[in-house]
Amino acid sequence: MNKLLKQKDNDRVILGTVGEFKTYGQNLSIFTDDTPDDTGVSISLDNAIKIATSIVSTWELTPAQQKIVLKDNDRQRITDILHIDMYLDILLSGENKLNWILGRNSAFLDMKVANYIVENNTEKVVEYLAFHMNAGGW
Repeated sequence: MNKLLKQKDNDRVILGTVGEFKTYGQNLSIFTDDTPDDTGVSISLDNAIKIATSIVSTWELTPAQQKIVLKDNDRQRITDILHIDMYLDILLSGENKLNWILGRNSAFLDMKVANYIVENNTEKVVEYLAFHMNAGGW
C-alpha cells in the first residue's frame, strides 16, 4: 500500500485506502485524480487517540467503562472506534448516529451497542457496520 503521508508506520493509524474512501463517497481534499486507489489514508496515533477518546465520551459511559473501551489506547481498539464512527457518519446522520450507539440492537444480544462494546469488544460492531457499508446501507 502506498503512503499518502510519510511517517513511521508505528506512529500512524491506517483508516483505509483512497479507493475505499472513494467507494463510500468520501472524497477528501487531499485526493487528486491521479492519487492511486491503494494509497493508505492515515493519521498520527496521537491524534487518533484524541479523536477516539472524544468519540467514546459521547457514548454515555462511565469513566471506567470508557477506559475499558479504549483498552489503554490499544492501536486496534482505537482504529476500530474510528471506523465505527466513520461508518456511522456515512450510514446515518447526526443524532441518529448517537441514537444507534445508545440504542438496543438484536445483532448485539439486544444490548445497547455502547454497552455491548464495553462487555465484549469492538470487532463485531466494526464487522456489522462494514457489512452494511459494502451492501450499500441498511
